[in-house]
Amino acid sequence: MHPFVRQISVALEIGEQLRLSDLGDWDALCVSVEDVGTSLVAEEFARMILAEVSSRDSEAQSRLIGLLYAIFERARSDLVIPSLVESIDQLPEIPCEVAKQFLDRALVIAADTTIQPLARGAALDCGLRMALRTGSPRGLKHTLCAFLVDVGLDEPSDFLGHAAKITGVAYSHWQMSDLKDKLDYWSKIQKPVVEAVFERGIAELVDGLRITDYREGRHALEAARFWFSRVSSISEDFTEARAYSICLAALFDFEAEQSEDVLFSYIEDLKRCVREYSAYYDASTSPSWLGGRHVQIMAWAQLACSVHESVLCLGDGFWDELESVVRRGLLSVLSINRSIVRKNTSGLIGEIVRPRIVASLVSKQWQLEALRRWLVRNCGNSDAMIVESLVRAAEESLEKNESDGLTEKAEFMVDLVGSIVGKLETGTGSVARLEVLHAIAATMRQYIDDLSETALATFENCIEATKEHDDYRCNENGRTLFSSVLLWTISFLESRCNFTKKNAPEIKYLFEASDGKLPLEAELQKDYSGLMRAIVGSGSRIEMDDVSGGRADVWFKCGGEHLVVEVKREMVDASFDALADSYSAQASEYQNTSIRLGFVLVLDLTKVQTAGSPHMSELVCTRRIWREGETRPRWVVFVKVPARRRTPSQLKG
Repeated sequence: MHPFVRQISVALEIGEQLRLSDLGDWDALCVSVEDVGTSLVAEEFARMILAEVSSRDSEAQSRLIGLLYAIFERARSDLVIPSLVESIDQLPEIPCEVAKQFLDRALVIAADTTIQPLARGAALDCGLRMALRTGSPRGLKHTLCAFLVDVGLDEPSDFLGHAAKITGVAYSHWQMSDLKDKLDYWSKIQKPVVEAVFERGIAELVDGLRITDYREGRHALEAARFWFSRVSSISEDFTEARAYSICLAALFDFEAEQSEDVLFSYIEDLKRCVREYSAYYDASTSPSWLGGRHVQIMAWAQLACSVHESVLCLGDGFWDELESVVRRGLLSVLSINRSIVRKNTSGLIGEIVRPRIVASLVSKQWQLEALRRWLVRNCGNSDAMIVESLVRAAEESLEKNESDGLTEKAEFMVDLVGSIVGKLETGTGSVARLEVLHAIAATMRQYIDDLSETALATFENCIEATKEHDDYRCNENGRTLFSSVLLWTISFLESRCNFTKKNAPEIKYLFEASDGKLPLEAELQKDYSGLMRAIVGSGSRIEMDDVSGGRADVWFKCGGEHLVVEVKREMVDASFDALADSYSAQASEYQNTSIRLGFVLVLDLTKVQTAGSPHMSELVCTRRIWREGETRPRWVVFVKVPARRRTPSQLKG
């Protein structure tokens, strides 16, 4: 054993703290590096060097940093390297060329498969810290990222976890697409690296907050939520992922105007997650680059809590404490973007939460008047600009409503008939052709005027659920196809719930037969496809072959897009949960090469409707379907057609 190693070991045993001068002169220290660097006391030797650096002149500092590098160059133990990395990170200043030396050596250690994964992961940590140092050469980040991109799947899982974490943090800082692609690759393998799945979510979160386009940014946040939920399905112990999932769910449900009770349940879950997170992660011992993650998750937690406060304040009970409403409820949720991303005071989060607040001010104009009074008293306040923008948005919305003078049904009619009107204005066809278009427009107008509120609300609920999906929002043919099939399917359901056997013999299959014989799904298919073909025309087919390797029951097309309505009969359990479990995979499979929006039309034969049929509003439901390995959801609309019915005069009770 080298004398220095023995001397340091003895000092550690008796609790004595040595100085470098206690070991000998400079030449003796340099000679001892070989033995000390490969020993388990290298950590203590590095501490002694670190204690001397701040009190020396620049020349002596350079020599001490060089001595520390020499120790790091020789270290191989997973007990020593993590501590050396901490010591290196605490150096006040490192010349650019020395920072490059540290990073290069760190990557040599990380690539050495004879060294334990913990030590190799710590070396990667060192490389990241060097690349992130203020004043570090720009080339360091490219060197580190090139190494990360080249990490193979044959590495031990512990090391892959470290590499994925470092890759995610690197992407958060530099947004290099190769890093995101690497996370994507690690996330989609048969046995995904859970850290990579989490960092993939963080990458989407980063993109969502830096993208200036609202739709693209919101899509990124939706993708982030998907990745975080996938982490939870792989590992129940990943508290961070659960916390982020809850925060995003609270944000989106606030936007969707969910009730206070729904949001309150999120807050309780979030508090538990944050407590677990705070107990598990000790910021004092975490690497410096992880500090940003601590700040981020706490800022998101604050956002979720602020969202809940806003819901409470938008209720009627708190406006007698106007200052509290503005500070705790409105400003906190609208200005939290400054804590999460410090580029500006507005952004995507503000765009998501602002419409619900504005809608509340419009519907409860006494709240709007209260904010006007607050502005008069606080016009010089630094936050007055945010409140003023809220007031202005609410006033503009009120003016628009007054000037339009349109009911929701009328607005809906204008949108639906708009394309027909456009053809009438620009059409160059014959007089007869124009008369046909006029007739179509008049028919549609009459149909919409006669549409029941139940049918209209059912349609709107389905559109509301799916409207943010790319295949609806960004695909004109997909949107046209889905909305028209949805509208006429609801119309079909409404008519079948109203018609009698006497006036419409083709629907007798929906009523209980005297011999107890149950109808086949082919009868529903024939009835439905006959009506739809009369409306849609050549754009529909039944029993269409070569659709995702199968035969589609009822097939529709618009331009290059297609949509399938899968027809089923159910005799056991017609609850929407059971229908989703049984038929969602098949229905969504037909959409593999087109829009990710499909339908299941179900003939409900589970029981005789002795107590009467369900209300129409209970017969339609949309379900989001996540498929493993896909970053976007699919949507399936389930429509139940009640059969085994009795006429109203046959019902008792």
